[in-house]
Amino acid sequence: QYGKKMIQTFDKHWPRSIKLKIYYEWLPYDYQKNFSDRIEWIDINSACPHLKEFKQRHISNPNAHGIKPGTDPNGKYSYLWDSVKFAHKSFCVSHSTLNASTDILIWLDADVVTHSTVSKEVIEGLLPQDHFCTYLGRQRIYPECGFVMYNCQSKFLKSFMTMWTDLYNEGTIFDLAEWHDSFLFQHLLNDFKDAEGFRSASI
Repeated sequence: QYGKKMIQTFDKHWPRSIKLKIYYEWLPYDYQKNFSDRIEWIDINSACPHLKEFKQRHISNPNAHGIKPGTDPNGKYSYLWDSVKFAHKSFCVSHSTLNASTDILIWLDADVVTHSTVSKEVIEGLLPQDHFCTYLGRQRIYPECGFVMYNCQSKFLKSFMTMWTDLYNEGTIFDLAEWHDSFLFQHLLNDFKDAEGFRSASI
């Protein structure tokens, strides 16, 4: 339901020249026919084989599914340690940016609702040409990553995305304090803190 509303409001308010790519795990038969033809549907299992491998490695690991390490395996769930859930987003972002046919790519979470007309000029103005990304930074906590813009021609792109997915491929994500995508994004920003091109549109 969230994803459907996200697609419908995007199609209504975003410029027609901007395409929408949807990553999915499973869809009902002929589901795509219910939406605009400017939407591209991408099977995440085919596009991101390393995601599938990560999920398989941790299929029986409660700590990778939201149970805090060192606590009761049947204890309280928290998104902070749900590495499997948020791995989907991390691998989608990497795959989409590294395979982009456009200069700019914008990530939108599936629960983002567009309520007003969006102009191409406003969008392009959010990401200066000499910058790698624009994100919604917060002062006391990790960024809000439901909306992030990436310059797909940036010199930082490949190294940033490789470091991101390597956290999963090499298992080093479990050395960090939290395992959701926003915490990982902040972790990577810290590694690139001396590099220019990372713009925070603070909220």
